[in-house]
Amino acid sequence: HHSATGMGSRLRRAALDARQHRSALRRLLASLAEPTSEQRLDQLRAALRDETQAVSSLPLTLQAHPSEPSGSGTAARKRPFDAVDAEDPVTLMPRFRLLMPEEESFTILAVAADPQGAQGVVAVLLSSGALELWKADPFCWHLACSIKVPLPHSRPQGTLTFSRSGNHLWLVTFGEGPLHTRLFECMGGVLRLLGVLQGPSQALCSLALLSPNGLALGMNELHVLRWTGEALEIVSSSPAAPRFRIWPLPPVGEEPSQWRLLMHHEGQGPLSTLRVSNGLGETLASVQVAASSVVVPPQDLNPQCPSSFLLLIASTDWTLHSATLLDGHLEVKRLAMLSPAEEVEVWAVSEGSVAFESHGSFWLLDWQPRQLHALPPEWRPVAMRNGLLILERGSCELLFLEPD
Repeated sequence: HHSATGMGSRLRRAALDARQHRSALRRLLASLAEPTSEQRLDQLRAALRDETQAVSSLPLTLQAHPSEPSGSGTAARKRPFDAVDAEDPVTLMPRFRLLMPEEESFTILAVAADPQGAQGVVAVLLSSGALELWKADPFCWHLACSIKVPLPHSRPQGTLTFSRSGNHLWLVTFGEGPLHTRLFECMGGVLRLLGVLQGPSQALCSLALLSPNGLALGMNELHVLRWTGEALEIVSSSPAAPRFRIWPLPPVGEEPSQWRLLMHHEGQGPLSTLRVSNGLGETLASVQVAASSVVVPPQDLNPQCPSSFLLLIASTDWTLHSATLLDGHLEVKRLAMLSPAEEVEVWAVSEGSVAFESHGSFWLLDWQPRQLHALPPEWRPVAMRNGLLILERGSCELLFLEPD
């Protein structure tokens, strides 16, 4: 028993060493995409020597199974997943697989991708308290940064969201005890903590990024937070109806009174309420619609009509609508039918796509070309942006899919 335990410890140490060497090598290879220099070539040769020595030092049991992941990120072979329309298959291919070590009891709590890919990063929060930043390079993905964050001792949960530029990362953690909101600067693959705000002691239902410096938290009440440049503070708190979800709308300015959000409140019958409010908690307009789910895809402010925005509504079908605020009223106009929809639960959204669950199956709706694709069974979509879809299985495994 002691011999097996010792061998397991050596295997874990060897796997972690290999993971660190591989990430260092990928970072150097990525830097070679820029104009090369003799110094960088010397660094690459040294890294290659270190990598060779690390591989030769691995136990024979690891060398005998090079295709099996050892608790680190592994690049998977490319293979397409099936689409609903066989004549127009999904063009995303598996590029990278991240698997938690079997020996550890760590699970994946939250995943987020920078929306526009400007930073080329994905943030992953683990139940161990590790907040990891994975960065794309010309060859694959590598671990760029890992920091520790405090988590609740019992039933920890968390959610992550990037600003649209990818320069800031918001982390909200909750469980037993007060909720904590943290804001990080994300530059060059490095995370730097800017501020922390504690409270209130409520479970998080939904959140929406209202501006680079503003975040709305949907709980028993709706709280709007702001980063002042020096600290996080609560701007407003307002009542919230049960069974609701919030979506950010394009802000018309930088002040909280110019931030906007849409609250979708599910009714008891076929009708739901859509309410538009600002960052001060003031209701600007509301309307009732037939909807089981509502999605507001990320979008820029319409310069021709700043009071209008696009939204997707699911009832018996997915439909595209335009919404316009007019004199205290919200006018919703149907533009197009997109695809069938029934008992929908939305998991991830990007500018052009919606990943959702229906009757136990996961689907990807590309709403601009009006295409619906089936996702692999047992793989739940957790994050996406244009050109990247991240799937999760069993809270311990991630699969990154990118265009071929």
